[in-house]
Amino acid sequence: MEYEDIKYAAEEGYVIQDEPGWNKTGYEIYYQRKFLGGTETFSAAVKSVAVHMDREKYWPDVLYVNERGNTDVLSIFRRGKGYSYRTVQSWV
Repeated sequence: MEYEDIKYAAEEGYVIQDEPGWNKTGYEIYYQRKFLGGTETFSAAVKSVAVHMDREKYWPDVLYVNERGNTDVLSIFRRGKGYSYRTVQSWV
């Protein structure tokens, strides 16, 4: 994925981002720019995205944007009875 493709991926896929603010308590999840909800842990956010993708039968790109705006493209996959992920590409 090229850097220019991030905007399209964020509009058409999933974005997990650190909750904004100094008292950050978790992660926010967006799908096609619509807020889906929040979670307390990153692993819960990954699971929520995976479950939503399975339900929608649509597996687009998943981006993680940290509190400083650094962006990772994630690959989410099943591992045992749960889900895991790996970072495919990063931009700082």
